[in-house]
Amino acid sequence: MFSYFRNNLSSENVYIRIATTYILFLAVFFTITVFSYSLLPEGSLRGRQPAQNWDTSNHLLVSTLQIFAFNQLSVVMILLGNAFSSRKNPEQGYLPIGYLVFFTQISINAVSLGTWSFSIGAFFFDSYQSMKLEGRL
Repeated sequence: MFSYFRNNLSSENVYIRIATTYILFLAVFFTITVFSYSLLPEGSLRGRQPAQNWDTSNHLLVSTLQIFAFNQLSVVMILLGNAFSSRKNPEQGYLPIGYLVFFTQISINAVSLGTWSFSIGAFFFDSYQSMKLEGRL
């Protein structure tokens, strides 16, 4: 089964690569989200992101560019990972390492969603705690 996905991810046909990536994204993301919701405590990743306490500029354009640049870090890592590839034998196509970065980012986002570990401002967090709804949202 893994060789099937590996062959499709390294296929010459771009539509097969996109469809396979999309199917694997859905399978990985929703599976990890459900398992992390079921098995991990709520908020287990909250406050674990070292870059979450950075300040943005008061100027709207500069602030927008800062947020855009921060979000492009994962894209740059995927592009750098695609500069390297591997194959087990000469008959197989090259499998870019950028897929590893992509699926790692999907896994981190799925665990964050499943455990509801989003970093929100203190005002909103205090408001949420004061409401203290039964169960998860």
